[in-house]
Amino acid sequence: MKCTKCGKEEILPFRCAYCNQYFCSAHRLPEQHDCPAIHLARSPVETSIVESRAGRERS
Repeated sequence: MKCTKCGKEEILPFRCAYCNQYFCSAHRLPEQHDCPAIHLARSPVETSIVESRAGRERS
């Protein structure tokens, strides 16, 4: 099976619990493969911190 992010062939790929896609060891974490469901992996506190930082960067 191939890594969804880089296409590397993997004998034992990692399946993301949030987006259900398969990845190599380099892209197994949600942050490493730009997971579209990363908001599910973050705690509510972490999400509010990220959103507040993004709001400051836009200003």
